[in-house]
Amino acid sequence: MKVISPPRKVQANINWKKKSKKTGRIPWFLILFLGYLTAFIYCFFFAGFFEVKGVEVSVGDSSIEPILKKEAENFLNTEFLPFIKKRDNVLTLLISGSLTSLENSLKTDSPKLVDIDAHINLFGNGMLNLSGSIRKPFGIYCDNTNSCYYFDRDRLAFEPAPEVKGALWEIKDELGQIKIGKPVIEDPDLYTKILEAHELLKNFNNLKIDYFLIPKGTVGEFWIKTVAGWSIFLDRTVDIKTQILGMNAVLGKIDQNKKIEYFDLRVQDRIYYK
Repeated sequence: MKVISPPRKVQANINWKKKSKKTGRIPWFLILFLGYLTAFIYCFFFAGFFEVKGVEVSVGDSSIEPILKKEAENFLNTEFLPFIKKRDNVLTLLISGSLTSLENSLKTDSPKLVDIDAHINLFGNGMLNLSGSIRKPFGIYCDNTNSCYYFDRDRLAFEPAPEVKGALWEIKDELGQIKIGKPVIEDPDLYTKILEAHELLKNFNNLKIDYFLIPKGTVGEFWIKTVAGWSIFLDRTVDIKTQILGMNAVLGKIDQNKKIEYFDLRVQDRIYYK
């Protein structure tokens, strides 16, 4: 059977009508798409479904917890995108790595922190939880400006210290000057020698130490002031254990009524006293 095509004018009219129908559908599709997009953006960022509700802090120190909470709140209230705050959506914090940035910022601003972990329970109460631990005072360090700081076992100065040291041992440094967040004593080898002497002497019942001193005008030396008022002179080049044990042996032979002025242990295998 032969198929007869419609005249050209009729075919053109049919094609125009089909094209008009397609063109008429596009605005409705765009409106529908934009409607879904608007609803998605509203629910995702502005409806509060994924909003961070607040901040909870637990580091074991009530003096620092309010400071950490305030800094975290300020961080959440900064803009992630124009008109969108970081707290508006939990997922943006998780995906963008913002929580890691917050942890690093808190540790930099609060040297007292050993570590800090920021996490959000997506299926919980929607709170930002900060948990961690703080540094414990190991000793007191006073620099050449008479400013004193607590330092931990890693020799990091993390907090101003009062003049009364109590049960903690003390280092007075007439050469150095530090800031919070920095290690005490620039020379780590010298600190190691002082720490070794401290660990040895604290076990002697017949000898009580007042403080350790790094005197000005010296290199590599440190002195120890006893509660009794006399001094011990040491140098980082000697074997600390050998010299101190030798001094203790000599000390046991000295008449208790004899007044001692000093023990000089700066020469290896030699013990001088007066």
